[in-house]
Amino acid sequence: VDTVGRQLAEAALSGRISAWEVLPAVESAWRQQPYDEDLQQSLMRLLRATKGRDAVTAWYRELVLLLREELGVPPTHEVESVFRKMSLD
Repeated sequence: VDTVGRQLAEAALSGRISAWEVLPAVESAWRQQPYDEDLQQSLMRLLRATKGRDAVTAWYRELVLLLREELGVPPTHEVESVFRKMSLD
């Protein structure tokens, strides 16, 4: 599932398919595999491309809470870096 979600997100971000059409499937894939860092990063990029910066921020806050509550850890440095980039662009 996570591989399909990443593939859909990357296809949408490259313009091969509509980002809006794949967003629900990628969000669903993330809900099934919330600890997949590649999927986290792909979803952030897809959210930024479709819904904008505020959607990325809201989703990132949800991720931070999930990781803190379930694993007691923050997002990885790589995920945090993508979030900062998405927040500034």
